[in-house]
This record gives sequence, C-alpha cells and structure tokens, in this order.
Amino acid sequence: MEKETSLLFRLSWTLALIGGLISGAYSAGATREKESLTNQRNHLKSIEDSLLIDSIQIREVGLPLQNNLDNYVPQQKSQESKTQVNERINYRTTNLQTDPIDLLLARLIYGEARSCSKEERGEVGETPLTRSGFLENKDEERLRKIMLKNKNVKGKLVWQYSCFGDHNREKLMNPTEIKAFEECLGIAREILANKSLNSKNRADHYHTKDTKPPWAKKMIPLPLFDANQSHTFYDSKRK
Repeated sequence: MEKETSLLFRLSWTLALIGGLISGAYSAGATREKESLTNQRNHLKSIEDSLLIDSIQIREVGLPLQNNLDNYVPQQKSQESKTQVNERINYRTTNLQTDPIDLLLARLIYGEARSCSKEERGEVGETPLTRSGFLENKDEERLRKIMLKNKNVKGKLVWQYSCFGDHNREKLMNPTEIKAFEECLGIAREILANKSLNSKNRADHYHTKDTKPPWAKKMIPLPLFDANQSHTFYDSKRK
C-alpha cells in the first residue's frame, strides 16, 4: 500500500512538473508574441507620426511642390512693393572718376535738369558730347574730363557744370529718386548711342533762363523747342 502511495505521489509530482513546464513555455511564447505585436504597432505608429510631421511641415512652410518651384519665384517677386525694389537699387558713388561713363552723364543730367522735360534733359546731356566730340572719337576719358572740368577762382572751386559743386552734388552722388534718376540714365544711354531726338541741335553751352553769364553775350541762342523750357541753349560755332 505504501509503495502504491509513493508511486502515485511521484506520478502526480511528475505530471505537475510537466504541466508547469508546458504552462511556462506557453506563457513565455505568449509574452514574446505580445511583445512582437506591441513592437510592430509602435513601429507603425512611429511611421504614421513621421508622415504626419512631414505633412504638417509642408503645410506650415507653404512651399510649392518640387516641380512648381519655378512658379514660386515670380509670385514672390510680384509681392514686393516698389519701395522694397528701390531699396535694393543703389546708385551711390564716392568717386566720380571711377563711374561708368553712362552713369556719370546720368548724374550730370539729373543734377542739372531732373525736373525738366525729356527733350530738355537730352539737350543738357548732349552739351559735353558736343564739346568733346565724343560721337566721332568715342574717347570716354576726354568726355569725363569735360564733364568734371573745374578751376580755382579766388580760392573757390568753380565747376564747368555747376551741379558737381553746388547743393546738387550730394543728390547726384547718392540719388534717392530712383525713378527720376533711371529716366536720366536712359536718356544718357540714348545720347551716347547717338539716338537722341536733339542730336541735330548740337548745343555746347546753356544757362538757366533767369541768368545770363558774360560769355552768353557773344553767342546767338538756339531757337526754343518748348515755350516752358528752363534753359537757353547755344552753339558756340554758330554765327
């Protein structure tokens, strides 16, 4: 009887041990499977989050798609105000001797006659070309010297073109009226290319209508081309 009881006890213990092993193995497998599913879900969630973040960035920045980048630049430029465009343009100089010849002539026209009609500004701008013979010799340095010519009179520097020495100097050295200056620049380039409407006159001297310098007494004024013009023009070779 004792042997049977012992045998039954050992058998029960063995079965319990086997059951425990099987249960443990099942539990471990279930845990691993659960962890695997959890990891997969986390991975998918991270991908979704990443896509969500990317989509949010695109919406916030507001940039066009890659194939539409060319359409973005003109749109951006069209939104700039005229003031912003003008601020980016700088015609300032500190040395007239190093100016390109068209800019120097534009400064002369701007300083002497920026408020005049286009025809009158052209007439003013042609006078240094006539004096220097630029349209024939194309000598830019000679033309520059004519425009910037000055002399010392009783301790005072007197410029052949007064705008380079009077209150207009600062304005022409650093023009802030960009539109007006660029109109003068366009006129200067027309003159240099011999495309000016006034080229037939060939004036080489002028003065404002409210003054008459001594040299003007010996010259015959050219006919008026505008009743409201501010200057009187002369051809010193005309008799």
